[in-house]
Amino acid sequence: MIRGILYQLIIGCFLMWGGAASAKTLVLIHGFQAQGLDWRTQHVTAGLQSNRWVDGGHYQPTRQGLYNPVRLPNRPVDVFYTIDLPSSSLIEVQAQWLDHYLKTIYQLRGEPLELVAHSAGGVVARYWLTTTPRIPVNTLLTIATPHVGTPMSNIASDLMSTPLGQIADDMGLRPLYQAASPLLQQLREEQPGNFMYWLNHQPHPNLRYVSVARHN
Repeated sequence: MIRGILYQLIIGCFLMWGGAASAKTLVLIHGFQAQGLDWRTQHVTAGLQSNRWVDGGHYQPTRQGLYNPVRLPNRPVDVFYTIDLPSSSLIEVQAQWLDHYLKTIYQLRGEPLELVAHSAGGVVARYWLTTTPRIPVNTLLTIATPHVGTPMSNIASDLMSTPLGQIADDMGLRPLYQAASPLLQQLREEQPGNFMYWLNHQPHPNLRYVSVARHN
């Protein structure tokens, strides 16, 4: 993840959007090879709490369904939640999980959601927005999301078919690549016929889109 202080500055945008009387429900969506608790260990949630956001807890899947140990005693105005997605799975699979979480949170809060997504989590959120029956959303803020695909996916895929793939085998890395390979294929740079090209040519719902990109 990008350093927590940068996240705090970006997420601070939500403090400026909407009036003081407008309640906000923020859902933090992690990216590839990450987990929802990273938002907490990277001090993002602490930054929100210092600005009077209330911690709504962390949702995770169990055999009995989605579980969140936090039970808020009243209905705070501004609340944030973290969630866990199967971050190496196909975008479609992650979007199904995201739908479960967002439906649960929306039923609890009953107001439009604000989504913040890091890395591939932004692609998951966009896929969900373009394919899934709508839950009201005001904002999608993406951070370092490969909206036109990423050359790293191309490189990773291509290297495994070269002699370097043998080195990966010797180091025991191929199982890790194979587990993420379908997702990496989806995140290849946009060109006609691939996943990112398809997604970027889908109609997106009318809401506030903000994308923060890192320039090297």
